[in-house]
Amino acid sequence: MDILKSIVLGATMAGALALPAYACTQEMVGTDSGFGYIRGTPDRSGEQLWKLSTGSVVDWCGRNSTDDEGITWHWVTFKSQEEPWAHNGWISSRILQQTGRSVGRYRGTQPNRPVQHN
Repeated sequence: MDILKSIVLGATMAGALALPAYACTQEMVGTDSGFGYIRGTPDRSGEQLWKLSTGSVVDWCGRNSTDDEGITWHWVTFKSQEEPWAHNGWISSRILQQTGRSVGRYRGTQPNRPVQHN
């Protein structure tokens, strides 16, 4: 019986320590804005790292930040044709449109990697 209790307790503890999964979606730079900047910090004074044109698609896994002006910023990932590795940064949610496409789930804590600079 002690072995059974150990198995149940172990399984319960493992479940309690499991990390949450965040649904990731694709969003697109809207036609009204013309373009959007990926920034190093979640505010309009943040360094402009990349400029994305209308129709550019980014992956967003639920991480937000709201600045002092009340603008909500999304932490996003995207790949460019010129640099085919993942780029990360902040973009204003005001210029993004939902595409309705899911890109899977990110498992773990919400991503918090440093932003790459050009």
